[in-house]
Amino acid sequence: MDMTASTASSVKFSRDGRGYEVDAVEAFRSAVVDVLARYEADLRAAVSRIEELEAELPDSTDRRIRRTRDLVESYELLFAGAESVAAAREERRMQAALQSMVSADLAAELEASRSTVQAAREDEAVDIVDHARRVATRTREMADEEGKTKAAAARTVLAEAQRIADEQTRVTTELRNASVIAEQRLDSLVRHIAREMNALQSILSVDHGEVVATPYDVGPPASTHPQDSGTSGDAEALADPFSITVDLTEAPDPERDGFYERRLSGLRRRIEAAEATES
Repeated sequence: MDMTASTASSVKFSRDGRGYEVDAVEAFRSAVVDVLARYEADLRAAVSRIEELEAELPDSTDRRIRRTRDLVESYELLFAGAESVAAAREERRMQAALQSMVSADLAAELEASRSTVQAAREDEAVDIVDHARRVATRTREMADEEGKTKAAAARTVLAEAQRIADEQTRVTTELRNASVIAEQRLDSLVRHIAREMNALQSILSVDHGEVVATPYDVGPPASTHPQDSGTSGDAEALADPFSITVDLTEAPDPERDGFYERRLSGLRRRIEAAEATES
């Protein structure tokens, strides 16, 4: 028989142009192998017997013995071919089983790897989302802290500005009050100086019983000459604290000089007392 391989997946045996499927040929050869297995002992015994006969028989029987030997060798070749076919079939079956096992293992490994990769991607996505949430939370916290800090700084600046404004207002008020007080004191001092000058001029212009009225109080007259009783009404009319009545008609010159000194001393004391009171 002539065995040819048409494709890698389909093997056909051809005889006289007719093809046979692999399964049918393998079934036939399996049957042949089974038959040969059953008659293997008989064949081996026949071969041994032929060898014995060949040793015993004369040369005239060699032709028949050779034919028998050729027949036995043909059966042996057929048996060997059947065994090789069976071994090849078993090997293919084992390879197919191994391939299926390998394919199953590869599929399981691929599925496990795919599941592992998917789980890793899901974990990574969860980590990314958690990190984004943490970043967003921290950003909001920083923004809140910055806002609180800015608000506190703004309140501090506003309070400081209010304090400065209040201080400026207070200082301005104090300056205004001080200015008013200074103006009042200056005006009072001017009036005081005017009164002093008028009093000095009045004192310096007194001479020989001349009556002088002054706006400044320089005290009672210091003359030793009493007033006439007939002029008591006039004296009461002139009892103004800011008026002076001096009669120096009969006063001697030394007493007149002492009078001026006493009047000036009293005037200076009253001016100093007035300045101390106003200050």
